[in-house]
Parts: sequence; C-alpha cells; structure tokens
Amino acid sequence: MTLTRIAGTAGTIAIEREPGRIADEWDELASRARAVPFVRPGWIAAWWDEFGQGALEILTLRRGGRLAGVLPLSGDHTWLRSPTNDQTPEFGFVAEDAAAADELAAAALDRARRRLTLSFVDASGWELAALRDRAEARGYRVLARPVVRPPYLVVDGDWEAFQDRLAGRLLRDLRRRRRRLEDEGVLTFEVTDGTTNLEDLLEDGFRVETSGWKAAQQTAIVSRPETRRFFTEVARWAAGRGWLRLAFLRLDGRALAFQFGLEEGGAYYFLKGGYETEFHRFAPGKLLVQEMLERAFSSGLERFEFLGQPESWKLEWTDDVRVLVVVDAFAPSLAGRADWAAHSLRNSLAPLARRVRARARSR
Repeated sequence: MTLTRIAGTAGTIAIEREPGRIADEWDELASRARAVPFVRPGWIAAWWDEFGQGALEILTLRRGGRLAGVLPLSGDHTWLRSPTNDQTPEFGFVAEDAAAADELAAAALDRARRRLTLSFVDASGWELAALRDRAEARGYRVLARPVVRPPYLVVDGDWEAFQDRLAGRLLRDLRRRRRRLEDEGVLTFEVTDGTTNLEDLLEDGFRVETSGWKAAQQTAIVSRPETRRFFTEVARWAAGRGWLRLAFLRLDGRALAFQFGLEEGGAYYFLKGGYETEFHRFAPGKLLVQEMLERAFSSGLERFEFLGQPESWKLEWTDDVRVLVVVDAFAPSLAGRADWAAHSLRNSLAPLARRVRARARSR
C-alpha cells in the first residue's frame, strides 16, 4: 500500500511513498509554481538514495484530481523533517498558490505528533508564513533561526552597465591577472550541458574542485563516496533535462577552474566550484565567475544565484542576499513542550560554548 488518504478542507491530502508514481505531475507542478530545482523529484530522489534515513513521506494536495501541492518529508510520526542536509541549497513547498501551501502546512503538522522541522526555507516565502500561522493557531511553539544568507544577483541591463557599478579595483585586478595568465599559454572558457562525455567532464571537474583547502577540510565533492554519488546522479538527472552546466577555465586545455551549476527557470544556480591552487596568483576562480556572469547577461538569464554563505568574493559582485531559516514547530503536548525546552536551552548555551572554545584556542 503506497497511498494513505486524509481529508483536506480545500482538496484531498494524500501520502505518497513512491516518488516515481507522481514524478511527471510533480515536475509539471514545479514548473507551474516556478519552484527551485532542489524540490523537484529528481533532486529529492538522488538525495534520498544517498542521505535518506527513516521513511520518505510525500504529502500531496489534489484539487479536482490535479496535483496542486507537494511536500516531501522524512522521519517518523514523532518528528518529521525536511529531506535536507548541508548539500541542500534551499527547500520549500511545491505549491501553486498560498492556499495550497497553507493546506500542506496543516497536513504536515497533523502528521508530526511532537515536532516538525523544515530547513533552508526562504524567510520571505509562503512556507514560513503558512507554517507559523497554522502552528500558532493550534498552540504550537514555533522557532525560526537564520542558517544561511545566500547572495544573488538580479541580471538586468547589459554587461557593460553592470561593470560600471562594480568596484574599479576589482576589474583592474582581474584584467591584470588575466593578462598574466594569458602569458602562460592559451586561455579558453567553456560551458557544456553534459549531453556528451559527461563522466569525463565530471572527473575533470571534481579533480579541480578537490584542490587545496577543500581536500584538507573534507568538504570537496569526492571527499565522501555518498557525496560524489549524489552529485554524479544530480548531473545525470540535470543533463537529461538540459539544465546541467559544467563550466571550465582552461590553460592549454588544462582545467584551472570549475563550476558545477544548474540553469532552469531563468536562473543559474552555482552549486559547487573550485580552482587549481597551484595557479592561485592568477585568481582563476574569480576569472571564471566573471565569465559566467557575462554569460548570464548575454544569454538573457534573470538571476545568478551564488548560493551558500555570503563570502567576501561573492559580495564583490552583489550586495543582495536572501535569508534561509530552519523552522521548528513543537506540538502543544508534554513531549512537544519538553522538546521545545531542550531545544531552547541548547540554543541559549551555544553562544557561551563558542566563546569558551575561542578562549581555549587563544591560550
């Protein structure tokens, strides 16, 4: 039995346990709702295969038989969570309107008897508002805390006008480094969609992405087998849909910098990247960002999503950031209130623990 039916007020809420059964409808809804790629069935399936624990529970909302909302969750009836981790850029409901998001929020609270946690949710989106309104109306305690502020650039006007808004020292520095790099050999820039030679391109790109500090800190794609398998499967899925973008800056054919991205719905999503640290003095990673931004303007994209934390090299190109939060809703039960108290205590002690560790390191 893969489907459990629950009565809904504006449609029919159901629980699907096999994403393949609704993948086409889910994708069509995501396109209608202009949802980010990270809540589509291909991404969720790849993530679940490598990182999923417990049971996958996909809440669906139908109106007159048509799919109007989807919310994938994991865990058990005690504590339901979004299927997310540090490889997830963003998460949210796939809903055709605010009312559908509200229905999904209500159904999720019904299913989570003690606690519901959604991570990497846009603080300005339907999800947080719907969940907070429904939860507080039922006596739940809701906590939301920012976890990441990903920078983004709205692509408007032309490339020349955009460069005029940038700091002159940045452009002068990039011109100087490019000239020096071109003195070393033939410099080329390429972007491919992975429809041919995908495995070889990934091997080349992963090698560059592993270079330097990422290898030392075990944050590179290939540092863990499950992470490598996940991004390889995401690449195959995205290439099959025409969304994959593998970008390289090459010197005499050798890859010096690499970007793994997705391009869909008028946006480019910069998921992973790196450069050969041997060529650090030439800033090949920055030069590749410059090439990809120019490409965004010339190809008519609407947004360039840097993703991740607002690191200084990203903020050289844009001042705009979004706020993503982790939102927890604790049920008005003894177990829910105990969870809320423990969670609040941990959060209040966390700054103190960080200060103690910092003092210990300074001695």
